[in-house]
Amino acid sequence: MSWMVVSLVGAFAVGITGAMYYSGVHHNFNNEMIFLELAKGLFPRWIAAHSA
Repeated sequence: MSWMVVSLVGAFAVGITGAMYYSGVHHNFNNEMIFLELAKGLFPRWIAAHSA
């Protein structure tokens, strides 16, 4: 039960952070990919390890 609460709070925090970070900005990505887009925007390329 406790792991579900932790994951729910984490998902909520990522959603709220992404909404604040990308508010007012036109973006060309799926809203379900907000965690990956935040990682690309907030971390250097070698930490985020994105291929695009």
